[in-house]
Amino acid sequence: MHDLATLVSGSESAILNSSGENDIEKVRHVSFDLVDSSMQFSIPMPNGRKMHTVLVSRVRVYLNNLTCDTFISNFRYLRTLDLSDLGLFVVPHSIGKLKHLRYLDLSRNRIKILPNSITKMLNLQTLILQHCYLLIELPEGIKKLVNLRFLDIRYCTKLTSMPLEIRHHTYLETILPGVFMRMEGSRGQVKKGHCDSYKKKRAESNGPSQLKDLRNLGGFLRIENLGHGKDEVREYKDANLKEKHHLQQLKLQWDAYQWDGETDEMLEGLQPHPNLKALELWYYMGGRIPSWVPSLTNLVNFQLFHNERLQHIPPLNQLPFLKLVYLEYMEALEYIWIDEESFSNVLGASSSSKTPFFPSLSFLCLYKCPKLKGWRRNSNDDDDDNEPHHLLLPSFPPCLFKLHIQECPNLTYMPPFPYLKRPLRLRGCSWKVLEQTMKMKMKMGAATTSTYFPLSQLLELELVEINDLESLPEEGLRNLISLQELSIKRCNGLVSLPWIGSLTSLQTLYIFGCYNLSSLPQEIRNLTSLKELRIYDCPLLGQRCKRQIGEDWPIIAHIPGVYVDWENQQEETISSESESVCQEEDLSERITLQEKNYVPGHILENFAEPTEAKNNLGYKIQNLFKNCNCATGQKPSANLVES
Repeated sequence: MHDLATLVSGSESAILNSSGENDIEKVRHVSFDLVDSSMQFSIPMPNGRKMHTVLVSRVRVYLNNLTCDTFISNFRYLRTLDLSDLGLFVVPHSIGKLKHLRYLDLSRNRIKILPNSITKMLNLQTLILQHCYLLIELPEGIKKLVNLRFLDIRYCTKLTSMPLEIRHHTYLETILPGVFMRMEGSRGQVKKGHCDSYKKKRAESNGPSQLKDLRNLGGFLRIENLGHGKDEVREYKDANLKEKHHLQQLKLQWDAYQWDGETDEMLEGLQPHPNLKALELWYYMGGRIPSWVPSLTNLVNFQLFHNERLQHIPPLNQLPFLKLVYLEYMEALEYIWIDEESFSNVLGASSSSKTPFFPSLSFLCLYKCPKLKGWRRNSNDDDDDNEPHHLLLPSFPPCLFKLHIQECPNLTYMPPFPYLKRPLRLRGCSWKVLEQTMKMKMKMGAATTSTYFPLSQLLELELVEINDLESLPEEGLRNLISLQELSIKRCNGLVSLPWIGSLTSLQTLYIFGCYNLSSLPQEIRNLTSLKELRIYDCPLLGQRCKRQIGEDWPIIAHIPGVYVDWENQQEETISSESESVCQEEDLSERITLQEKNYVPGHILENFAEPTEAKNNLGYKIQNLFKNCNCATGQKPSANLVES
């Protein structure tokens, strides 16, 4: 491969090593492969005027600043320079002399600031600064780099400001990871933000309108502390996000404490281009989502956080590439809305007229939506009893991989999810959400009479605080033929686990905080694949599952790992002699407390039965304190202890 590369590149490229045998008379592209930095500049470099490419990143030592400065001074006609991962603390001022340089990589160095001389490199097109974790600012004169097309500032975690002049780079194609604007108050005064925020001047407009001329802005745009007033509506329209074809991710975050009731119009002005792939809205106080959201036909990721006044979601089910929907802290949300037109299209009179229902959705999370009742409200009904309507809803597609529903206590119906594989997590919601899918009867296809069992591919199920669950039903449970892990936590209404023997693939059963669950069914004997049973904070059930003495022990003894309140019940039985020693040590500690007047004497009498034989520890304790005044704390004599 090396010979082929040499043949193609001819004599203009070379890799210089520490041997000193380097003929670079005609070389224009050079890469250093040096173990010892002390030798690298002893190599003769007579043709510095001709050198176009220098890659120093393969030097396996750190360069000092003087060495680097000398190095740069020898190559003033470079087009490409890679100084990555050299441990540089300072970029030499002489770098500004490289006026022909087009590509500069300074990544993974320890630099805090860049010299202003870097703005003299008028031909620079690509600047790589990723992983410069100490970098705190970019030079103010960056607008002079009129040919800059690509700026990579990923993982520059201390970069707190980006010069306002960046707006003049109308041909800048990509800023990685993106632009971060953080404004202060409703008038848009900017605070210092994180990775790459704008540092505004008071005399200038300092809102999203600064993005207007960045036509080629790509990557990620995050605007925080947005205001809710009328003045901001014009500002947002001037941002002209709709024309930014390369923008991939957009995060908009409002000031949750400054809301004057004028919100619904402002999001219309922040409409992005349909090429957008990810959209996040935080603390938006509008009552409705803007009309342009369903037009984002390339959207993959849609997330809403703390949108407290939002009552319904626009139709998202027809977005062809949407994979993730995350709704969190939606206090007013009542329905995941499907309007009548899109609902009719989903159902369709024939298969040819139907439109897909979330054709690419793989992850759905509903978290802390206390008023959420269901997926669709029937516009013809004034009442809130919508339970029959779930029967009309289409099923989620087979691509749905994860479903998490947490703390949605009023949610009683939603589209079925029969193809779900893992994991299904339900917390603080009704059992009806799962029951409706379990009771489905499905056909494999129009041309066959065979039946598909819903949730037959589900591998992991977690039920937490499902308080209307009293027992696991036979109908549906027997369909979970692939289930490997079942967790039931704090389901206070649960009193029995019948039909659990149908879960023939179950490997792990976890039961926590189910106070009314009093026993396990006999069918648990049939679970030959069950490897681990864990029972915590279940006072009735835990007592029955203790080794040897528990009533349910015979039916779970075959399980390799049985844990009751963190104790492994499958460990070898402790001999009676060992138990006696343990008891004696425990009571001896209590005697010590008694001697220090920490424990009343009458309590100690309950620690042992006086009817035991004389060699019993309890008998000895009683005799030990028989003639002792416990109130004085006087210790009994040694002779009495020995007896």
